[in-house]
Amino acid sequence: MTKFQLLFIRQFDETIASWRSANEPIREADLYGLLHRIKGTAATIDLQEWTEVAEQLLIDLTEDGLRLWTLAEFERFIQSIMALRKATDTLGEQNISNRAMESFRESAAAVEAEPLAPVMISEVPGPLVLLIDDDVAFLQLIKERLEQEGCIVLATPYPDKAIKWFYELKPDCIVLDVVMPGHSGFDLLTILQERSQRFMVPVLLISAQNDTDVRIRAYQSGADDFISKPFDLNEFVVRVLNKLRRKQAISRMILTDELTGLYNTQYLRIRWQQISQEAIAEGKSYWAAQFDIDAFRSLNERYGHAAADGYLHHTAGWLRAHIRTDELLVRWERDRFVLLGREGTLETISLRLNQLSELFTAHTFEIAGDAVNMSLSYVFTTLDGAYDPDACIAALGEAMRDMKLGLRNRLSGAHTVVDIQRKGACRVAVIDDDPLIRNMLERRLRDMEIVGGEGLEIRTFADGEAFFSDVWHNGEHAYLLILDRMMPRMNGMEVLTRLRTDYPADKYRILMLTGNGDETEIAQAIRAGTDDYVTKPFRLPELEARIRRLLQGRSR
Repeated sequence: MTKFQLLFIRQFDETIASWRSANEPIREADLYGLLHRIKGTAATIDLQEWTEVAEQLLIDLTEDGLRLWTLAEFERFIQSIMALRKATDTLGEQNISNRAMESFRESAAAVEAEPLAPVMISEVPGPLVLLIDDDVAFLQLIKERLEQEGCIVLATPYPDKAIKWFYELKPDCIVLDVVMPGHSGFDLLTILQERSQRFMVPVLLISAQNDTDVRIRAYQSGADDFISKPFDLNEFVVRVLNKLRRKQAISRMILTDELTGLYNTQYLRIRWQQISQEAIAEGKSYWAAQFDIDAFRSLNERYGHAAADGYLHHTAGWLRAHIRTDELLVRWERDRFVLLGREGTLETISLRLNQLSELFTAHTFEIAGDAVNMSLSYVFTTLDGAYDPDACIAALGEAMRDMKLGLRNRLSGAHTVVDIQRKGACRVAVIDDDPLIRNMLERRLRDMEIVGGEGLEIRTFADGEAFFSDVWHNGEHAYLLILDRMMPRMNGMEVLTRLRTDYPADKYRILMLTGNGDETEIAQAIRAGTDDYVTKPFRLPELEARIRRLLQGRSR
């Protein structure tokens, strides 16, 4: 048996055992949910008979049925499913576990001996897929398969967690089950629809319900695709990858300003982060400048908006021809442009921008047969760390306004921007009883601090009790925890459960480290609220990519 089949059967056993031990009537909706999950997942993991039997049993049930089944009625009803369960080769489970343990032991030494690979600045995490399904075995199967294709997959059975992830991490694609406890996929799609459409995030609905009404409703609700369970796994992956490629192509198309042909603000935010990371990695500063065409409104009033737009287009072309290859020019808004540059002193940057402004003033443009000369004001600031681009540009705009109102000296070099807030530090805790793993991850994270400019504060702990006893974890900060599953005194699951129960939900993001083959423990971690998990032994570049994803939006 495969590990996914084993996990599927363990989940089934746990559900049946909980219902039997409760010795209470079983709701038809709960029974429907169990059989619906079996129908959708079993054939996908090569348990075709389970799917066929569940499909037959579902004929007598409805998703919102109100009937209460006695335990005896329930046992009679699922006899055909229990017959399949008894036929399962339980010996295969032990064999799988033994092989997984042997593989883990053999590869553990390789992890310890693996040298720290150099951090590549150009290393970019793969596309992020958000997967929501109440079947944890199915989640793990799809997550593993998509990650083989270079995707990063965040998987959860909890709709509320999915909504939070969606807004904070901005996934590139969403895969969403139609039938889930508490929410339907349609309910969740309605919540996410406005933002997903605005940012061209494809949504794929999956369901064991495959009638025409459900499919039509899926497309009417805004889904980009509908895939019925069970499905061929390879076909599913191809369809997801096609959606991701199409989104990437569209994103490239929408990163330019239609009027001027320059890059737009969305592209500036992307490149701002990359340029700042590279500058910090090299121990250098970078700078940002804002240009404003003086008295631009007069062109609208004299020649009309169409002619003024043409002037903006020519201005953009002139500026583009006069910037350096390592500088980035974008149109910010109206008649304002932003120039992002690398290394320089206040004096050299001021001289460069002043010369550019003088050249522009001396250049003659033709509008409706008239020779027109305009002037170009500028302000700039130097930067030496990770800053929020919108806050920086807003501060530049305020300085520009003050300068034009005479509140700032126009001839002073225009380096007058103040009070730009640097991004706050994110605290990262590595909690692992293995000192080798702790030291290795701490070194890697400190390398990422240099590259990422996130201002990481890093501490390591040998177990959960040591973490909770340190008041450092109670600060007014965002936290990322890299948490080992197995530890003495207080293990990773106990830490995870305590954090999710007693602390604000948005304060901690948690990456769980689990042993290879521990599918049941992974399922427990997902249910308990871990944001992501990685199995040991792991590859450091993959772990770093996941950490970068989880760090998005963590600084305050």
